[in-house]
Amino acid sequence: SHAGLRDQGFDLILQHLREGGQHNGMWRTVARLMRFGEPRRAVRLAAALAASLGRIVTTPAPSLTPDTPEVAAREPATMSVRGAAVWAMGGQYLSFAIQFISSVIISRFFLSPAEVGLFSIALSAALVASVLQDFGLSRYIAGLPKVDAQALARCSSVALLFSFVVAGLIAAAAWPMARAYHQPDLMWMLLIIASSYLFIPLAVVPMALMGRTMSFRGHFTVNVGGALTQAIVALVLAKLGYSSFALAWGTLACGMARGIIAQFLRPALPW
Repeated sequence: SHAGLRDQGFDLILQHLREGGQHNGMWRTVARLMRFGEPRRAVRLAAALAASLGRIVTTPAPSLTPDTPEVAAREPATMSVRGAAVWAMGGQYLSFAIQFISSVIISRFFLSPAEVGLFSIALSAALVASVLQDFGLSRYIAGLPKVDAQALARCSSVALLFSFVVAGLIAAAAWPMARAYHQPDLMWMLLIIASSYLFIPLAVVPMALMGRTMSFRGHFTVNVGGALTQAIVALVLAKLGYSSFALAWGTLACGMARGIIAQFLRPALPW
């Protein structure tokens, strides 16, 4: 499906090919991506297919012994590609469902359209800056032949640096946007949302490490746990009369929960 070829689903296909997986039906997937209006991903998949075919033709099969460096360097997968895809997509869809249902309840029973609109403005501005939050770090970690302590420290430092950059960009835009929209509350809302990005390093590296071993049950737990925390905090605060700030605090709670859960499952502190 179109949804299945997005984000983690597409990354799983590329990882499957890099690890020497079967090519059955993959060229049809290239054509399907073109039909879905994803030419860049179609080109990436075609290049991965061509590269893996070249390896099959030119590289003799190695004798896999416990002393083979490639065997020792790469962590073993904890589940099949199909199982990983099910857990990854299940986590995404369930998280979306939780967020959608909680948003409908809050919008219907607790907040006015103007209050929801104010938060939407703040969140939209934050999402523009959030494009920088990962900066390809997850794909970089997934492609490393081996993750040692030095590589882990380097990746964690980069994640921490970019979290401060994103949070700083959002915070810097808070006052000008509040002035532009004549909404003083918008500034404080953006500052709360900006602080949620400071917790991104706690989740990015652990989730990338779990992705290396196909531990997508962990991804499921992080995504669903964050969505549930966001929904509960936002619902409770909206009922208590926190207006649009209920949604902003829910966003911060989501970032904190994702970081804590990810560190519990796969500790990798960014300091």
